[in-house]
Amino acid sequence: MKLYCSSWGMVNSKSPAKSIQKIKEAGFDGIFIDLENYADETFSADRAFSAIRAQCDKTGIACDIVRGHGNFSMGDMCLVKNNAVDYNGHYIRGKYSDAIELARYIEELNAAAGYEKYGFCLDAGTCNMLRQNMYDFITGFDSEIKAVILRDNDGYSDSALLPYTSVEKGCPHTDWLNLVRGLREIAFDGVLIMDFSHTAAAFPPLLRELLLPMAYSMAVYFRWQISMKTVMKRYHTRVLFGAGNMCRNYMKCYGEEFPPLFTCDNNEKRWGERFAGLEIKPPEALQELAPDCAIFICNVYYKEIEKQLREMGITNPVEYFNDEYMPSYYFDRLTYWEEASNG
Repeated sequence: MKLYCSSWGMVNSKSPAKSIQKIKEAGFDGIFIDLENYADETFSADRAFSAIRAQCDKTGIACDIVRGHGNFSMGDMCLVKNNAVDYNGHYIRGKYSDAIELARYIEELNAAAGYEKYGFCLDAGTCNMLRQNMYDFITGFDSEIKAVILRDNDGYSDSALLPYTSVEKGCPHTDWLNLVRGLREIAFDGVLIMDFSHTAAAFPPLLRELLLPMAYSMAVYFRWQISMKTVMKRYHTRVLFGAGNMCRNYMKCYGEEFPPLFTCDNNEKRWGERFAGLEIKPPEALQELAPDCAIFICNVYYKEIEKQLREMGITNPVEYFNDEYMPSYYFDRLTYWEEASNG
């Protein structure tokens, strides 16, 4: 899954060198250009694109997702995007707002072309403005979604804010939960585009580049959450590390499809117990695993636990499990399982 940064608000087409270098240094794989945003500059949109593309080539960062004249291109592929229509100050569903119809339309276009020439670019900000259930919308597709634009807004204005920054009383305006769940369900593996152009425009120029590390960290977080189930499928056998809420949530949602051999915990008082249907073993039991058996850490102290395992000489694949965007939750007290396991 590749991570792209929108150029608008971050890259001045007249002097793009420094900002493009900063985008690369932040970790992004590429840059997304919306030529319509550059149309009002004294540079023409075409000249702006040429300047940015030339600098990207020189810097060694991809620049192959472009929007111009309402259309998207990703390399040789054409992408259609969901749109909203401003009707007397209110946004209503526009073209490509019905997932089932759109998936059928893309299939027909590809059949006529004779190869996979067309795909879909999902704009999360547009879904939010239209109050669409993003899980239902996303799961109406199969493999047609090739790119996802991650941008936040208040659900009323067509803004491009940094994800998780449009909030009210501590609650996000965008339903990130169902976005992640939907993309995880279809095993999305395309391009994530971070579009925070309006946030960047509001920042003083000297502070804008400070947004890039945060935006990249968010993109990495989304990639981790979206690909979690795909990572589970990668391994034939697995064990868990941790015997708490996260372990229990894993077993509730994925225990049947991806059953662990056992779980382990640093608390020696719990060794030999059963928790959520699993035997709790000491960390030393991990040294007896087959080399290709993955260890999924079910504890927020991911780096500390991974360091512990490596210092023990364990070379197995280590993955981080997180239950923030699970298909469902189980928040009863831990004593429930203790009582159940003890009969």
